[in-house]
Amino acid sequence: MSWLLPAPAAVTASASAPPMPCASPLPPSRSPPMQDDVHISGLVVHSRPLQAQAIADTLQAMPGVVLHGGTDTGKLVVTLETGTEDEIVARLNAIQMLDGVLAASLVFHHFEPALPKGPSHGCLAP
Repeated sequence: MSWLLPAPAAVTASASAPPMPCASPLPPSRSPPMQDDVHISGLVVHSRPLQAQAIADTLQAMPGVVLHGGTDTGKLVVTLETGTEDEIVARLNAIQMLDGVLAASLVFHHFEPALPKGPSHGCLAP
């Protein structure tokens, strides 16, 4: 994580140089997560068939998880709605660690900014 380290002495601005604007603490390829974003993910959770129903029950208790089927074969089809990519990773890791889960794969991801809160703009009143 070299982007967090202070600049070497040879690169530091001299006292006579005009002040430079502050740089972002994150590298240019990564921006801070926006809590009002919407991330829709599709997962396939491959489980032991005899444990599929128990896993399905556990998944349905997780926030943002919707089970669409597959309990009869042990190949569960799941959608996940989160606010950040970090939440996707955390939820996917939690699913992979469930007893009886053989694999959990991210097969689809869609991201978009959430709609602004407050009065709607450009919509017709009912």
